[in-house]
Amino acid sequence: MARRKLKKEEMRTDPFRQFLARTFAITENSLEHHWQAYAAGFIAVVAAVAGIYYYIGYSHDRSDASSALLSEVIETSEAPVLKPGDPQREDYLKSGMKVFTNPEERSSELKKKIDELYAKGASDDQEKAALYLKAADLALSGSQAEALKILDSLEKDSSIRTVVIGLKARIAESQKDAAKAESLYTQLSKMDSGDLPEPMGLNLLAQFYERQGRKADAARTYEEALKKIESARKSNAGTGPGKPPAPKNDQMESRLKERVRELKA
Repeated sequence: MARRKLKKEEMRTDPFRQFLARTFAITENSLEHHWQAYAAGFIAVVAAVAGIYYYIGYSHDRSDASSALLSEVIETSEAPVLKPGDPQREDYLKSGMKVFTNPEERSSELKKKIDELYAKGASDDQEKAALYLKAADLALSGSQAEALKILDSLEKDSSIRTVVIGLKARIAESQKDAAKAESLYTQLSKMDSGDLPEPMGLNLLAQFYERQGRKADAARTYEEALKKIESARKSNAGTGPGKPPAPKNDQMESRLKERVRELKA
């Protein structure tokens, strides 16, 4: 499934908001997209990277040197790796966006940008963002033990814990440690935080069950997510004249119901 490329101007203007929107778009894509990404290896971990931007709240002066550098760190971390001759590579280059020939080249550039950020005197939030991105890159490069050391230190911060646990779950899954991954996804499904509502956490757990071939558990978990959505709708429903109707998430509901039907067929 093709995804719209961000224009370079958009990246420069508000990288946090654009990346967060992109992450939600990825989450809202069909399970087929996630399945293909996981089947291809650990590259799907990149999808988790953008979650960090929710936590650090892009409130810094955009003209600030360190904020501009963090923008470059973000752009580098999500830049695709495409071989010369690939039509998509040409599209990226023509639009002025970053693209790398191999993962090592991207990792080297990311390290350089992070070092520059630290030299400029990054804020605590900027350092957390950079560390998270570094951990994601290390995981992608196969240095998962080193990535987990960084994530363990970041997990102590409640403001970033959700996205850290999500990345640790992906690492465990890539290491074929299904028990550890299930424990982490289950933990996510129960957090019910503002950045990861409970139905979304349950959806992630159900997707994990599908990837494990556990159809009954997946269907049960999707149904649990649907119940949470319905419960939230009822509790938020307007009760008087002029009251707004309860918020809906018809797209997500439809997708969950479709998964349940297919799994029970």
